[in-house]
Amino acid sequence: MKLFSEQGLAGTSISDIVRESGDTNPALYKHFAGKEELALHLFETCHRRLWAKCHAAILSDSARVLGPKAAPAVRRQTMIGLARSLMSLAPRRPRARSAVHLDVVAASLQGTLAVLARMLQVGVDPGRPCGGD
Repeated sequence: MKLFSEQGLAGTSISDIVRESGDTNPALYKHFAGKEELALHLFETCHRRLWAKCHAAILSDSARVLGPKAAPAVRRQTMIGLARSLMSLAPRRPRARSAVHLDVVAASLQGTLAVLARMLQVGVDPGRPCGGD
């Protein structure tokens, strides 16, 4: 993952991977068809781990209680900030008629996910209107 992060998919060779991992070409090819399949496996693994941690953070009552007490540097590292930084990396479209502030979009996304997570946590079916049978 380190190589792909630093050098990109195109810039990372099989020999780089073998050298960094200490494995051999046959060992690598025993598990993966090539570097693209390995990179996809690593991406999916990291994505699942990150999603699990974010999911736990959104649902955590401890985060609600302890978050405000945390050091300022920790409080500045928010899910909204992460979403904003990810959106800022997205390809830009030609300017729309009205610009949307990224923090507002990120907060809306986080709020929507938090409400959905709470609904699932308490057993509300998101596909059914609240209070309906």
